[in-house]
Amino acid sequence: CPVSLHRKYMRAFVKQFSRYVIVGLVSVTLDIVTLVALREWVGLHPIIAVMLNQVIVISFNFLLNKYWSFTSKTMLHRQFVRYILLAAINYGIAVSAMGIFHSLLEIDYRIVRLSTIAVSVLWNFFLYKWWVYKVESVDRR
Repeated sequence: CPVSLHRKYMRAFVKQFSRYVIVGLVSVTLDIVTLVALREWVGLHPIIAVMLNQVIVISFNFLLNKYWSFTSKTMLHRQFVRYILLAAINYGIAVSAMGIFHSLLEIDYRIVRLSTIAVSVLWNFFLYKWWVYKVESVDRR
């Protein structure tokens, strides 16, 4: 029945998106805590701090999304390459935004980081789902 298939798909989608949001919230917390720690306690410039904290956050986020949010157990290498490519784009946006909005326009670095996170959340879910963690069928001829 098409209606029951639609409901089943929607339940799976909501579960997956909910897990993605939970991983995202934990990642944002980790992101902000490490950024503030590197800036305030270690004394690094905000651009250097965001460069370093992204290595931690990217690794954490990849593993939790792969195995929990998107329950993908295959193609680690291909998925990691795709994830890193997307992360590199997000990284470039985060560092550039910090340079422009904090260094040039003197907007608080925490506001800049939260804004770049908010912008990337939506496009990342769909790119994770349909590109990074997509399970590709194996041709069995």
